Amino acid sequence: MRILFIIVLSAAVIQPVCSQSLSSVGVVSGVTAATQSWTYTNGTSPETGFRIGAAAGVFVEGFHMRGLSFLAELWYVQRGMSMPNGPAAVEPSLVYFSIPLLMKYRFGDASFDYYLTAGPRFDYLFHIDAQQVTAVTDALSEGESDLGASVGAGVQFPLGPIPDLHAEVRYGMSIIPVYKSDALTIRNSGIDFLIGIGF
Repeated sequence: MRILFIIVLSAAVIQPVCSQSLSSVGVVSGVTAATQSWTYTNGTSPETGFRIGAAAGVFVEGFHMRGLSFLAELWYVQRGMSMPNGPAAVEPSLVYFSIPLLMKYRFGDASFDYYLTAGPRFDYLFHIDAQQVTAVTDALSEGESDLGASVGAGVQFPLGPIPDLHAEVRYGMSIIPVYKSDALTIRNSGIDFLIGIGF
């Protein structure tokens, strides 16, 4: 049922872009350094660090006008965080399907473009590996969503037989907390390091 939900949602998002001035389709992959902020109303909020995960997906780009275009993407991405646990650390994993909808502004020349991206992102929590951190599963459940925003900067250029190679660094964070109660607020954030190929 969850897979069907993702397919229907992504089709609803990507189809309008495909039908209007489609200029590029492609694939993207990379790594993400993800974390969460756990803010308690009373008491000390725990320190959290970054968890390194994988990201992979597809994108469509269209509506080109004076350097401005729009992107619709569909990702599989491993988020989460690192939490201290005595001398070591535990790294709960949160696997999301993510749909960023971004504006892209390109500047430079035809052989080498710089670009900026910005826009909202909808994430669907598909799987939790809490690694015995019961507070994670007490607060979060599979099937919940995260509404966030992303901003990024990158370069794009042709490379031999590859029409366009993209390299981008992107920062994202929750706009609406993924969990909120009178006692606790949780937000996702992270930095993505991405490589993409456009056709």
